Amino acid sequence: MIFKRRTAAPATIVHPVTLRPSGLVLDVRADQTILERALELGLPFPHQCKAALCASCRCQLLDGEVAARKPMAKALGVQRLGQGWILACQCEPRSVVTLHIESRGNRDMAAPSAD
Repeated sequence: MIFKRRTAAPATIVHPVTLRPSGLVLDVRADQTILERALELGLPFPHQCKAALCASCRCQLLDGEVAARKPMAKALGVQRLGQGWILACQCEPRSVVTLHIESRGNRDMAAPSAD
């Protein structure tokens, strides 16, 4: 797993992002965050601030490479960052990615929201 500083990525590049444990696969453009795509699809992805402050969208990068729009250490802490935790609101995929989404009492990530 690799974290990179964000550099401009063409909007035409799309990477599959697999969400565990549901197995749901999102096709995410390289110029959008994982959270932006999940919300675009109506998924109940945990989030609050979308600004790298609250860490409610945290997930663990199991495989692949992402680029962060903003530094994530303040919200996650150095230890979690070192363990592969990322913020979905800040990370754009740079390869095929697999993430683990913690269960925090949210609705099932397996299907789009009916809202």
